[in-house]
Amino acid sequence: MTADNSVKCAVVIPCYKVSNNILTVIDSIGSEVEKIYIVDDACPENSGDLVKNKSLDNRISIIYNSRNLGVGASTKKGFHEAFKKNDIDVCIKIDGDGQMDTQNIKRFVEPFKKKSYLYVKGNRFHFHRNFLKMPFIRMLGNFLLSFVSKITTGQYNIFDVTNGFIAMHKNVYKKINHSNISDDYFFETSMVAEMRKIKCKILDIKIETIYNNEKSNLVINKILFHFITRHISTFVTRIINEYIKLKDYLMIFLIFGIFVTLIISIFITNKIIILIILIFLFFLKDKSFNIIEE
Repeated sequence: MTADNSVKCAVVIPCYKVSNNILTVIDSIGSEVEKIYIVDDACPENSGDLVKNKSLDNRISIIYNSRNLGVGASTKKGFHEAFKKNDIDVCIKIDGDGQMDTQNIKRFVEPFKKKSYLYVKGNRFHFHRNFLKMPFIRMLGNFLLSFVSKITTGQYNIFDVTNGFIAMHKNVYKKINHSNISDDYFFETSMVAEMRKIKCKILDIKIETIYNNEKSNLVINKILFHFITRHISTFVTRIINEYIKLKDYLMIFLIFGIFVTLIISIFITNKIIILIILIFLFFLKDKSFNIIEE
């Protein structure tokens, strides 16, 4: 049983090349967690079998993907299994590489005691003892990605958009259009974008990330083009659904003005001030779209 019977939670851990850390991660998960779902994403290190043979934790259920589906697809599969059980209220996703402090699980569960229609995610970008241990390239990359993601998703109040430490209530899960959620590393960003669509509040919780020279499975040169196209697609789709289909003529005028002024500014540089003003007005109005009540 959980420490607080009013909110029962499960943890989902997608596993791919995490055999060095997964057992330690499982051992660190406290009694506040009812179930643990290990999703072996066709891991070449056989993480699922390792857990099956070495862990004695009776909360564990192991799910095997017959082929590598991606972190998003594995997480979705784990959430589906967790929420099939009517007694699970909240599902939390953490990584199996040991970078996420599982002591934060209690902090992630706490807000759901007061509000069920809620999505909670971690924020690494604040000053803490481990912040400067983050590899500089990773820090810069995550910062830039999060900045771009704020614009494409329209979630301006969320700083660490790409952080994978997340928690969701079953009431939110039922509202999601799962076809909008990415199966790959765009998973976190697509989830944040979906929260705006279903008008679900996102709560940022400051966390410390543990860095012990783990090697990322993300190969930048292989996914960069994909990330760019996905961000453009997310932004364009959002603008069409939120403004063009709803015939918001002010925003349509601003978007058209930005596009035209951008072209003119290439040839007449003194027009750039008009471009800056139009962009500012766009973001000001975009930020206030469908404000979610506290």
